[in-house]
Amino acid sequence: MKRSMWLFIKSKCTRILSFLNLPTFCFLIAIVVGVSCRFHNSANDSNTSEIAQDSSSWSRFNPFNLLSSPPKQQAIYTLKNNIPIRLLALTTNLCIPNKDDRIEKQQWTLPVTSAFGMEKVKIIFSPESLAATQIEVAGEKFTIDLTTPIASQTVASICEASSSEKGQLSSELSKEINQITTAWLSQIVPDCRATVDDYGLFCHLPEANKVGDTEKHLRSIRKTMIRRWSRQPYILTRRVSVAIELAEALGSNRTESELDHLCKMIRSSKPNELPLALSTSAWQEAVCSNQLVNNRTAAASIGLLKATSEIEFFKKLYEHSSKLGLLTIKIPRDQTPSKDLLVTLIPSEKVKSNLLAELSPSQHQCWHPLFGVQSQALSVANYLNITSSTEGRSCNQPELDSRFAKNNKQYLSDSITSETEFVITNGRSKILRLPNGEYTYKIQPHSNKIGDEPAPTVSSQGSIVWKNRRPQATIRKW
Repeated sequence: MKRSMWLFIKSKCTRILSFLNLPTFCFLIAIVVGVSCRFHNSANDSNTSEIAQDSSSWSRFNPFNLLSSPPKQQAIYTLKNNIPIRLLALTTNLCIPNKDDRIEKQQWTLPVTSAFGMEKVKIIFSPESLAATQIEVAGEKFTIDLTTPIASQTVASICEASSSEKGQLSSELSKEINQITTAWLSQIVPDCRATVDDYGLFCHLPEANKVGDTEKHLRSIRKTMIRRWSRQPYILTRRVSVAIELAEALGSNRTESELDHLCKMIRSSKPNELPLALSTSAWQEAVCSNQLVNNRTAAASIGLLKATSEIEFFKKLYEHSSKLGLLTIKIPRDQTPSKDLLVTLIPSEKVKSNLLAELSPSQHQCWHPLFGVQSQALSVANYLNITSSTEGRSCNQPELDSRFAKNNKQYLSDSITSETEFVITNGRSKILRLPNGEYTYKIQPHSNKIGDEPAPTVSSQGSIVWKNRRPQATIRKW
């Protein structure tokens, strides 16, 4: 009996040892060593700081991190229960006194995280006035009037704590700093709902919470475009289709695979065929590059909400500013090189300026985690009023609009202009829906027959005026 039991145990041990090959054995040893070091460091830290008393540090430990990338960079202050505990060196120039031992210049460096990654935001208060505040994000600088005051007593308390051995803040002072920094972020980026986490400030951007209702709304807009609009602008129609695809992906049981399929379509599309939010590098990196896997769905949902707002904006602008009319070609036959003609219409600068004049941005933001800092996309987003769902402070950077004015006009006109290049037979009319104004035309001969030699490079140019309630324009000469 004893011999049979021994043979049974021996056979089981042999199987286990055969499974533990060298790589597996080394991997298990690495985990054991990592866990031991973790407990050892926690025991040492408990003698010098209260942070080690937080048992949640073990719950956040993952042994696989030993074989992957290093941990995230520590924030300005280490946090416990949403209260800053220790100030670190990132508060540059905050506590440097002048000759009279008075602290005048204040500079804070806040790490702000969102679904689109982390940015370090420098907030520099001028010695003359705390209202004239300079902000620096990703090397770009702008100014904004922050309304949250900073008492000199608060700064003195922070500097006193940072110079002490423990570098700890009282609970009351910690809560005050939390309130001040979150208020700063909400004023710099009104779209953010700012909170404090273990790595600094987190910017919660609004998302499309009810994806099913959003999809129904987008389909309703597309149905209106098909049934009620005699001519649909291709660019806007394309953006609606992409937004519906995104809503379907977020509402699917296979969201990850559906987003992968959508990303392939987005990569093969032209930038102006995509809603503005989905064309930004921040959105595509967060959703399509798999670098921020944990925030992928949140970033996609934020993009869906912005895309829906943009489509609603252009729907109203199209119905308000575009007029349905007829363009007729009546050129004498002896003047035209062919019966069928290729017509290209180019809107004048006045058409684009009129569209821009109809818009009145409610806010002027200089930074948004999705649209970037002082970028072309942000400038357009300001005009579309999609940078914020609430009222907030506007930054003082008027040259931002003038820098991107030409591209803004082009983006607006492309979005709501219907057919601007088409083939028409001489003597016929074409139904078009265009914004009011003057258009330059170019006419070239066109052949529909396969195998025909290319027509000679001759063309006719001129201009037409598209105005009144029912425009009717006629081209009569070559």
